[in-house]
Parts: sequence; structure tokens; C-alpha cells
Amino acid sequence: MKTRLTDAIKKRNAYFTLALGSVVINIVLALTVLFHQPNDRTIIVPAGFKQTFWIDDHGVSGSALAEMTRYFSTLILDMTPENSDYQITQVLHYTDPTTYGALKAQLIKAIDNLKTEGLTTAFFPVNVNVDVHTLQAAITGDMSYYIGKQKTNTYRTTYRAQYRYHNGRLYLKSFNEVKQHDKTLDSQ
Repeated sequence: MKTRLTDAIKKRNAYFTLALGSVVINIVLALTVLFHQPNDRTIIVPAGFKQTFWIDDHGVSGSALAEMTRYFSTLILDMTPENSDYQITQVLHYTDPTTYGALKAQLIKAIDNLKTEGLTTAFFPVNVNVDVHTLQAAITGDMSYYIGKQKTNTYRTTYRAQYRYHNGRLYLKSFNEVKQHDKTLDSQ
């Protein structure tokens, strides 16, 4: 009887030790997952973009700024009175909360002008210059205006996009036409 009791106690202690070891291993794994700081870089190749770009914990690549600037220029500058509301809604999804109101007011004013004049705009990018340190990009291209199918005006211009990178997300702060005396990114 004593041997059976001794065997039972030994088995109980062995299982208890095994269970305790399992708990300790689970705690170590949970802490490892909780405090792990990955240095992984996400490579993004969305449809319609011309080049790959990356975003990680520390910032974004120059190609990310260039591709996002091309994307926003399409949404903001290629507009008809019919698609303008949808496109502006898309831009506002990516807008920095600190500049949301100002950018929304600017875009609504542009939409109102399009609708009042019955204009369609088309922007044909030529090049993009990026400054990763200031999170700015200047896109140069030909801006065309149409009334119906009749082209009324085309000119070469530059727009500057200013971004903010926060918590792994790139936000658009502003998108404005660059005045001739303020083209510092273009000369880079």
C-alpha cells in the first residue's frame, strides 16, 4: 500500500512540475510577444503604383512619398463635377486630423468652382521630387481644363504635398499649388 501511495505522490509531483514548467514557459512566451520590437519592413506594391515602397516603425521610403503623391494628385486634380464628391471623400480618409478642417474647406471650394463652371480637370504628371526628411513631395505636370469635351486651357504647374507619419500611418497634411518663387523641392 505504501508503494502505491509513494508512486502516486511521485507521479503527482512529476505532473505538477511539468504543469508548473508549462506555465513558466507560457509566461515567458507571452512577455516575449508583448515586448518584442520588430524591425520588420512592410513592402507594399498596390495595384496601379509604378514602384514598390516600404513603411516601417521609423518612417517611409522616398518611393512611398512619390507614389502617394501621384495617388493624391489623381484624386484631387483629375475631377469631373460628377466624381468630385467621391474623390474628395477618399482624400479625406488619409488626411491628418490636425489639418482635416482646412484641407476639407480647400477641397470643397475647388469642387464648388468645378460645379459652378461645369469644368473637368485632368493632371498629367511629368515628375515627382521627394524630400524624405521633411515628408514633402513636389509633383510637376500638365494641368488641363475642359468644358464638356472641349479643352480650354493647359499649363505646366507644380503641386506640393506635405505629409505626417504617425504610428505607422502616412497622413496627408496639405496639397497646394506651388507659386513660382517657392519651388525649392523642384531644384533638388
